[in-house]
Amino acid sequence: VVMAGEGVGRGVQHRRGFGAVGGRCLSLAWLGSGVNIAAGTSKAHIHVWDVANSREIERITVEGRDRLNKYGKEGDELCVWALDYLPDGTLVSGSSEGDVTFWDGQF
Repeated sequence: VVMAGEGVGRGVQHRRGFGAVGGRCLSLAWLGSGVNIAAGTSKAHIHVWDVANSREIERITVEGRDRLNKYGKEGDELCVWALDYLPDGTLVSGSSEGDVTFWDGQF
């Protein structure tokens, strides 16, 4: 356990970490029961971890439209900006292309 220093975050304790996601972590969602946590990234992935053992149990690739820019080269990365769990365990994601996707939460 690592304790934060003085000022902002004082008394906050680091309890555990999860594996690197590749790219930037842009969104997080906790399953209501606290069993799983999901992270959305700047590389079009959603990573889902089992909180009890810090193990990744699912990696979802969010599909996007053609990502070529006006020069015919790969354009912007698809980002998973928003994540939320519904009460029934369904995971909902929102991407930088404006898509909202519902994922079966039974991993």
